[in-house]
Amino acid sequence: MKQIKKIIILSFTLLLNCETEQIKDESENINISNCEYVNQDYELIDGVNYIVYYNNNKSSKIVFRYNNITGSFNEGLAPVSINGKYGYIDNTGEIVIKPQFDRASMFNEGLAPVSINGKWGYIDKAGKIAIKPKFDNANGFNEGLAVVEIKDKDKYIDKTGNIVINPQFRFSGSFNEGLAPVSINDKWGYIDKTVEIVIKPQFDRASMFNEGLAPVSINSLMTEK
Repeated sequence: MKQIKKIIILSFTLLLNCETEQIKDESENINISNCEYVNQDYELIDGVNYIVYYNNNKSSKIVFRYNNITGSFNEGLAPVSINGKYGYIDNTGEIVIKPQFDRASMFNEGLAPVSINGKWGYIDKAGKIAIKPKFDNANGFNEGLAVVEIKDKDKYIDKTGNIVINPQFRFSGSFNEGLAPVSINDKWGYIDKTVEIVIKPQFDRASMFNEGLAPVSINSLMTEK
């Protein structure tokens, strides 16, 4: 039985507006701009000399003296680049996985994609290789599956690194609520885990479902379907 989902069509060019503000640190004023939603606990704000994390009600902040945090905090860790190598810091700013990777992304479901010598694999929170680097690109895990790229085709692997869904799509997104966005002939639709198309390709862009809704784009117009 096919799942029925509602879709909200959103512009992908602007998801969150933030005005520039002045934040008084104990040492200096910092110009803050370019807000980005991170997760339910933090907002990420890029400054010239600092990365500042607020809690949601802005009653407190954490100031890290890094300008090279390269991704969002998730599951208590965030990737950071130091001297051209990537590692991870915790939410106190302490380095917990030493910089050693060529590229790194945020943790999800206990694993994080990292690149070594041009190939992507996954590490655990101890910094140990969980899935050896062998993919051309790799995304985070969701619902136990992750999208990886092999020879210009997207495939889905499990946490052992085995390919468990082998669709022939050039572009695919993560599964959430049982569905994943895929691109077919330059239009986006949705498949289930049997690779059955449950929402036909008709959108210019599409993202994963959350709480029964998925952001999609048609001619850059915002509407609701």
